[in-house]
Amino acid sequence: MTRKQELREYFAKSTNPAIVFSKILAGHHSRVSIAKASGLDRASVTRCVAGLADLGLVTESDLTQKGGLGRPRRSLELLNEENWIVAIHIGYHTVAVGAVGIGGVVLNRTVKKHDRSVASVLQVCLAGIQFHTRQQNCPPLGISVTVGGRVSTQSQIILSMPEFGWQDVDLRTPLKEATGLPVVLSPTALAHAQANLLYGLVGSDDTFGHLYIGSIVEYALIQKGESWSGSGIASGILENLPVKTLSGSYGTVRELVSDEGVTALAQQRGLLPKSADFEDLLMLTGEDARLPKPSAQVAGLQEILDWRAQNVATLIQQLNEVVPVPKVVLSASIIRQPEGMEVVQKTIGEYWRDSQPPQILSGGELSRGGMLAPTAAFLAKLIG
Repeated sequence: MTRKQELREYFAKSTNPAIVFSKILAGHHSRVSIAKASGLDRASVTRCVAGLADLGLVTESDLTQKGGLGRPRRSLELLNEENWIVAIHIGYHTVAVGAVGIGGVVLNRTVKKHDRSVASVLQVCLAGIQFHTRQQNCPPLGISVTVGGRVSTQSQIILSMPEFGWQDVDLRTPLKEATGLPVVLSPTALAHAQANLLYGLVGSDDTFGHLYIGSIVEYALIQKGESWSGSGIASGILENLPVKTLSGSYGTVRELVSDEGVTALAQQRGLLPKSADFEDLLMLTGEDARLPKPSAQVAGLQEILDWRAQNVATLIQQLNEVVPVPKVVLSASIIRQPEGMEVVQKTIGEYWRDSQPPQILSGGELSRGGMLAPTAAFLAKLIG
C-alpha cells in the first residue's frame, strides 16, 4: 500500500478527520479553535488529532511555560518536510515544478522553459520531479499538475488545452510510469479555488467564483464550499466569450483580457517590439508608470493595462448576471500588474448595475509562485 493509499483509506472511514485536517490547513492550531470552527465536539477533535498524529501528518507541541499555571496549551503543526507533494504548474512559456509541504510551505521550486509540445513539457516535468526528489529527505506523497484547459475528472486526460493546441493528451500515464507515484491533474482555476478554500482565504462553506487571468482566462464556480467531492463545482475556459467594454464595443475574452491579447494590442500600437511578451510589458510598467511624468511608452502601456482591468470588471459583471456570487477571487497576472486590483474594484464600484456587487479578493497571498494550487488539488482528492 502506498503512502497516499494509506492516507486515503483513513480519510474515507469518516468525514471528521477531513474536517479537522482542513481546519488545521486553514490556520487553526488548537483543538479549541478547531472545535469552534468545525462544530465538532472536543472529544471528536481529540480523536481526529490523535489519528492524524499517528499517521505522521501533524505534531503537537506544548506552549505552556515551564512552571506555568493552568491547563497546558498545545499547538498543532503540520509536518511539511515529511509530507510533501510535487506541485507542477504548466504555463504558456514555462513549467514551474516545486516541492511543497502539505501546509503550503514551498520547500524548493524550479522554473524551466518549454516549446509547448507534449514531449518538451514532459521532459521538463520529469527533470523537475527528479531534482526535487533528490533534494528532499523522503519521497513525495504524489504529483499534482495544473493546466490551462479541460481535464476529464474520470480519466485525468487533458481534453483540450487551446493555447497549446492539445486535445486528448495523457500526461498522467507517462508521469506515473516514470515515477511510480500517484498523479492528479486539474484545471488551473479550479485548483486555485480549492486553495482558496483549504488554506482559508474564503470560508469553508462560501459560494464564490475564482477568475484566473493570465495567458489563459479560466473561471471556477464553487457552491457552498463543495471543493472536495467535486459537487457544486463548475469550471471552464472563457477564451471565446464575448465581452462588452465600457465604450460599448465588443471583443473576446482573449482579445480584451488575456496576457497575449493586451500584448498584441501594445505591439499593434508600436509600444512593444514583436519579440516582446507580457512579462516585458509588466517590467516596463512596474516601476515607472506612476511617476509624475512617465515616458510616452510607459504611459501608453499603463493605459492598456488599465483598459484591461476595466474589461475584467465588465467580465465579472457578465458572469455574475448568469450565476450571482457574493465573492470573486482574482489570480495570476491581473493582480501583478500595476494597480490592477484597484482599477477592477474602482470600475465595479462605479459601473455595477442592478444588484449588490461581489466582494473582489486577491488570490496573490495564496499563490506562492503557482505552487499552492496544485498542492490543494492533490489534498482535495486525498481527503475527499
